[in-house]
Amino acid sequence: MTQLIRLATVMDASEVLGVTLRAYEPIRDLNIKFLAATADLQLVTNNIRRNLTYVLERDGQIVSTVTVFAIHGMIPSISVPTPSFGGLR
Repeated sequence: MTQLIRLATVMDASEVLGVTLRAYEPIRDLNIKFLAATADLQLVTNNIRRNLTYVLERDGQIVSTVTVFAIHGMIPSISVPTPSFGGLR
């Protein structure tokens, strides 16, 4: 098994969207209003362009993502939608 962590590009947006939607499926099932849970391709593309979005590839497939961003110069925040919580199906 080959694993690689790298900075995402806009070319990854579709695959990152799929991982994100699978990870946040339980949030949607609970009807919790959370932006990432209902993300679309434009939102993910903008996120990749504006922040530091990293992906974990396993055997060439993106299986997890993390975005690091700063809010108004404060300490960076980290958001980790990962398949280990929502499960890759």
